[in-house]
Amino acid sequence: MTAPREWASPEAWRILRFLLVGGLNTVFGFAVYGLGLALGLAPEIALAVAFVVGVAFNFLTTGRIVFRQSRLGLLPRFIAVYCAVYVMNALALRGLIEAGLSPLVAQLILQPLSAALTYLLFRHFVFTPDASPAGGPPRRRP
Repeated sequence: MTAPREWASPEAWRILRFLLVGGLNTVFGFAVYGLGLALGLAPEIALAVAFVVGVAFNFLTTGRIVFRQSRLGLLPRFIAVYCAVYVMNALALRGLIEAGLSPLVAQLILQPLSAALTYLLFRHFVFTPDASPAGGPPRRRP
């Protein structure tokens, strides 16, 4: 007797986990920001705290839940992806605003593209199946 076919591939499950964890990370970051404001921090300081704490939280949740890897050696690449996606998003946002779109609509258009780019970069640059334990370049297979 043959085993029943799975209705979704492992990659499809990974993408679903990425989307769900992204929602969790967003709620967490917003909660940290709100707590900072409630404690009397200036909005810019609360945002900075939420960003730093959020990156650490996101690394753990994305690494462990989505990609099943969370070695600290991968953190520099994780941060590099965050920064690269931010820069690309900011440049595209400026371009769409200059083309006449409102900032809100422009970011609404860019958000799914940024999420897809983030996933691809995480998948192929940070959380690679053969990433070295020290977080260096991927190991070569013999």
